[in-house]
Amino acid sequence: MTENQEKLLKTFETEFAAMKKQLGFKASLEDIDDMCFVRDYMLKEGYVSPQLSRQVCRRIVDLYMNWYGYLHGILVPNPGSMPSLAESQLFDEKEKAEIT
Repeated sequence: MTENQEKLLKTFETEFAAMKKQLGFKASLEDIDDMCFVRDYMLKEGYVSPQLSRQVCRRIVDLYMNWYGYLHGILVPNPGSMPSLAESQLFDEKEKAEIT
C-alpha cells in the first residue's frame, strides 16, 4: 500500500468516526467494511467526500443493487445468456418463490 493510500484510509477512518458520532448510528466501520468493502471503495475513488455519509450510502446501495441484479438474473434469466439460464436451473420453482 502506498503512502497516499494509507493517508487516504486514515482520513476516511477519522471522518467516519466523526460521521458516526454526528449521525448517532451503532454499526462500526469494521462491520460496514466487512459487508460493503467501503475501505476498498475509498481507495478506488481516491478521495473522501465532504459528504461522507452520501459516499458510504452510495457504496451500500451499489452493493445491494448488484446483488439484486444477480438474483433477478437467476429468477428471470435472459434467454440469450447461457450462464443466466444455467444458474437459473439451480433453483426449483418453490425456491425461486422463496427468494422472491
